[in-house]
Amino acid sequence: MKKVVVAYIFVVLVLFGCGGSGDSVVTGVNPTITTTLVDLSAMLNELVMIRDMVALPDGSILATGFYQNSINEEIGTVFKLRPDATLDANFGDEGKKSFQVESMTTPMNLAVASDGSIFVSGTTVPGSSPQKAFIVKLTATGQIDTTFGAGGSTSHQFSGYDTLGFAMGMLSNGKIIVGCRLRNPGSYDPTRYGLVSFNSDGSLDTTFGVSSEYISEAFDWFNPYHNIIIQDDDAIVAGIYAEDFGSSLFISKLEGYNEDGTVNTSFGNNGYVDISDKQTFLEILQKQNGNIITVGWNAGYTVSTDPELTVLAYDSSGNSLSSFGTLGQSYINVDDNIEIVEPFDIAESANGTFFVALYSEEVPDPSGFLFPQGGLQLAQFDSDGLINASFGNSGVWVYDGPGYFSPSTMAVLPDNTVYIGGTRGDVHVYEETFLLKVTVN
Repeated sequence: MKKVVVAYIFVVLVLFGCGGSGDSVVTGVNPTITTTLVDLSAMLNELVMIRDMVALPDGSILATGFYQNSINEEIGTVFKLRPDATLDANFGDEGKKSFQVESMTTPMNLAVASDGSIFVSGTTVPGSSPQKAFIVKLTATGQIDTTFGAGGSTSHQFSGYDTLGFAMGMLSNGKIIVGCRLRNPGSYDPTRYGLVSFNSDGSLDTTFGVSSEYISEAFDWFNPYHNIIIQDDDAIVAGIYAEDFGSSLFISKLEGYNEDGTVNTSFGNNGYVDISDKQTFLEILQKQNGNIITVGWNAGYTVSTDPELTVLAYDSSGNSLSSFGTLGQSYINVDDNIEIVEPFDIAESANGTFFVALYSEEVPDPSGFLFPQGGLQLAQFDSDGLINASFGNSGVWVYDGPGYFSPSTMAVLPDNTVYIGGTRGDVHVYEETFLLKVTVN
């Protein structure tokens, strides 16, 4: 069995409804897992493609994403849910705040500052190229902060490149780092990634890199995945994966930068850690103790009995943590009937345990008449990197809910309550925005 990620495009003539909210309890396992499925579309009055969520100390949830208006423009939105998964009417406009930087505004990341201010980053397009990375700032009560940038937003395009905002981190001095995917307009090859720094008022930070920018070397790889974390000393760590579809060669690595955009040569091996022989990098987490966790496809996967996913751990300086899992590495093994599996988020709870959320699809029906159904799975690890074998089935819990699920983000409360957001419907036609509350007792 080969684990791959593919894209399906279907023409569907008949849509099947997939119901609304519901509760279920998984028994016979330790711990007991209770789920509540909520249809957010009815509350939001839109089919919102959720892209990021943040759990707040009071148990409420902030989320960002986008929806399409009547002329197919993409509109950014932020909404706030109370602990009971209802909209907080005191936030924004009756629980949500929509915004539009350009005609196409696609949020990807959400961050909350110590004063409660909310920052959203992503990609915006004025109807056609060039694409730009943007930031929008909202107050803690969900109103656009017009003192930030130009009327509440700022944007940046790397000269000569379409600039897609894919990651964001905040420094202790209020500066904001946005990680970007760079590509030549009208082409995907070669591709670079870049970092751009903004001051707390939305202006470009010209002390960062070269004129506020860091640009990587050119990759002969298509559309690299990447994400960033900000360490306690404001050092930046970027996780990167890029693949050459022609040769199937790939590179995965962690790269360290100083807060001024220069390479942090004290991180790893003169500024980077190559993990290509162990993992195809997809997601990164900074734990409360400063250690770095990455999750991705197992580079050593060859036969169906091999674990599909691997989890790696490093200290803040990029050194492998031999005390984590087995010599710095742990694994996730899913059911052999799963054809496609991809980690889409990783989050830590207050006690140091952490969850890895997975998107999965079963092996397609060989007749070709039945489409694979998308689902979600959740793996739990102890703080020392050992998978919690009592959670679900040998550490992996499978949600058996109705409809085709396309989960995209996760947030974890201090009490280990997990929220998973995304869209669902039938055979890849999304009909509602969902929020799944997973209570672990």
